[in-house]
Amino acid sequence: MDPRLKDKIKEMRDEGVTAVDEIRRRLLLYSQSICPPNVALGNRRFFPTIRTVRNHMKATKTNDGDDQTVAEKFVSNNKIYGILFINHNGVKFLVLV
Repeated sequence: MDPRLKDKIKEMRDEGVTAVDEIRRRLLLYSQSICPPNVALGNRRFFPTIRTVRNHMKATKTNDGDDQTVAEKFVSNNKIYGILFINHNGVKFLVLV
């Protein structure tokens, strides 16, 4: 995998993106902008498989902290407006508004 893609995965993880499909979708768009012309879609250096993306996501996983911090970071980075609740059992959930 191209080192620029690895850096892009880490950058997206730091932004709070955790879905493999979403990261792969963004990587495909990014790859098309950085790869040389006439590169085949089968070239794994610029167009990695889902498994490869997932493995690199796990490798770049950082200690995100507790669930509330992760949810607040995700909401602020993605401009989603919601309210974070904690019920009597300590279960946290986000209500989008």
